[in-house]
Amino acid sequence: MSTLPPLALALLVALALGPPAPPDALEGDILEIEGELYQVHGGKLYTLDDPALEDPTRTITVTGSRVDSKQKTVRTEVIDAAALQESGATTLAEVLEDQAGIQLNSSLGLGREVQLDGLDGRHVLILIDGRPVNGRVNNRVDVGRLPVSAGGVERIEIVRGPMSALYGSEALGGVVNIVTKKPALSYGGEAELSWHLASGVSGFAAGLHGRGGAGPVALRLDVTGNHLPAIDRGGVEDVVDADGYVVGQNVLTTPDGKADLPDRRQLGVHGEAALSLPGALEDTSVRASLDANASQASARTSPDVPFRDRNTSDEVAAAVLVESDVGEGNVAVDLRVDTFHHLFDKLVPGDADEAPAFCGDLPWDGACPAAPDLRTDARLFESRLELRGGTPIAADLPALAELSIAGGLVLARQQATRRNGEGEDTLPGGGERDQASLYAELLWRPIEELTLIPGARVDGYVPSVDDGGLAIGPKLAARLDLPAGFGLRASYGRGFRLPSFEERLLRFDHSELGYIVEGNPDLKPEKSHGVRGELLWELFPEFELSVESYLNVLEDLIGESAAGNQDGTPVFSYENRARAYTSGVNVRASLGPAAGLSLDLGYQYLINAVDSSACPADNPWFCAPEEGAVSLPLRPAHSLDVNARFRVERTGTVIFLRGDVLSERPIDAFTAAPPSLVTSFGLRQTLFEHVEGTLSLGNVFDAYHPIYGPKPGRALMVGVRAF
Repeated sequence: MSTLPPLALALLVALALGPPAPPDALEGDILEIEGELYQVHGGKLYTLDDPALEDPTRTITVTGSRVDSKQKTVRTEVIDAAALQESGATTLAEVLEDQAGIQLNSSLGLGREVQLDGLDGRHVLILIDGRPVNGRVNNRVDVGRLPVSAGGVERIEIVRGPMSALYGSEALGGVVNIVTKKPALSYGGEAELSWHLASGVSGFAAGLHGRGGAGPVALRLDVTGNHLPAIDRGGVEDVVDADGYVVGQNVLTTPDGKADLPDRRQLGVHGEAALSLPGALEDTSVRASLDANASQASARTSPDVPFRDRNTSDEVAAAVLVESDVGEGNVAVDLRVDTFHHLFDKLVPGDADEAPAFCGDLPWDGACPAAPDLRTDARLFESRLELRGGTPIAADLPALAELSIAGGLVLARQQATRRNGEGEDTLPGGGERDQASLYAELLWRPIEELTLIPGARVDGYVPSVDDGGLAIGPKLAARLDLPAGFGLRASYGRGFRLPSFEERLLRFDHSELGYIVEGNPDLKPEKSHGVRGELLWELFPEFELSVESYLNVLEDLIGESAAGNQDGTPVFSYENRARAYTSGVNVRASLGPAAGLSLDLGYQYLINAVDSSACPADNPWFCAPEEGAVSLPLRPAHSLDVNARFRVERTGTVIFLRGDVLSERPIDAFTAAPPSLVTSFGLRQTLFEHVEGTLSLGNVFDAYHPIYGPKPGRALMVGVRAF
């Protein structure tokens, strides 16, 4: 019996385990290298389909498809932990506003809503670890309340286009998924601290992250928090022509008493345990998680009022995931219960003192000078059970390279209450909805070069209207690999959004302000159809170019309309009355890593973003402006995002540069938000063993607009990470 020399044996082991991971990569990190996704495991890199990653305590999912994570028939844009650290972002809003074709707009003055490919926050589904985020305010998720950190987030995935066939309601325009880092058996920890200075106002963000375990139990705990004070740099004044029309705006350069950005403070805790079962159940694992987060924003939203508006959101969620390998396939049971509590009140001054940004809630807060004026106290409880699985299909058929199927069943219940400051129920009788959903995807590769993924989802819900309580979302995605590194991708999907409890049941009596809003229980779901086509070219492994075009058509959109009056007070209600469409072209290019340099470029030309509700019956969609078509507001025709990163091998220094360009954004026939150029640069550097520092200067040219952004202007970020 012969033995291998030690060097040869070490080489074979290294080849079997995969290439070494970058020195700054953490256990469980997902990295995109040369267009392929890898996970760090034991200091090595593995492709996501590598058998070495079949660890029952770790789950790898890629947003966009249950069956396709290698051929990437559905494009998934990935923002990794390194990019999060370099950006200094502390919320999901700050991460997304750096992406081409994505804008962040103010939501009721205190929140931030995402706008993706011309579609607003009502039509973009936000997920955390593949589960829908609970708690929409004004039918939108405030992405500014969702904390992120490089130490706690593995990656953020963005999929554009209708995805209701997989994820159900709200996924008309796309999906954003925050994937958190998972438990591990190896002990380790990480601490983050960053200091932010913008417009003379400083804030901080901090995070503590720990992992470890013993025997079959792996654990993880993440605690993140931040406090970012308000910024008031100035305001705007209207420019009026001789006829009294507003023809433009001048930006003021002195504070006007209205916050450009609100005071915001947040705290989030994530705990998770993973258990591998022994013996006959060794192919089964159990993961349990508990999440709690609180966010509070406060601002004077108008310079003419003596009070501050304040939003407070608290959320607690518990989840259990049981996964098991069965033959060549797998099954999973995912149970989550979640409660979301939202308060909206006004902080009013006392006899002499103006109310501070925060008062009365935490032990170190001062007392409020007067009792807060509570306007809304809303609660939403959700329980959700998902059964899912997938397996290759054994088929002895000619010309069949691969055939597999995945699908699932979702049962969900939502219960909502909403009361005003007098305790009156403004969702009379409360709100309740039960849903049952069935979805499936089939991956079919008749030949190696062609991948087809048809799928569909059927959602049944009660209470329902005259649509029978059913929403059907089909999809079809395809990829064709061509010679010389070319490839084609195409997809079609149908999306839907169920009416919210507020739209269906609201009774909001603001007679003292001159209006009443009533819900409409007969609302139908909003619907969309989306088609996308993409040409890819991978000239060599370090270079990729793609050009994608898309069209989204939406119908039965829910909007407010006059519904009479009550004792002389106008009454407004909701109805399915609107139609809209968006179309555009996305160009993406990536270079590297080559000689230490990586370059990513994204450009979007938004050809059309049109409200066609007023188009004539004989041409209901694509009519001309003189026939009733109106541009959707705040949609830039052009947006450009550039990210460059260079690693100096000798010192390990990472130098990074970002640039974001937005063209003019029309608001109405007379006004438009000005174009903007935002550039940022900085560096990451190892300071000591296991200590790394980041220094960056954001918005170098101080681009600024107090209403439409960018905000807050030039900003400095200093961060330290110990691991």
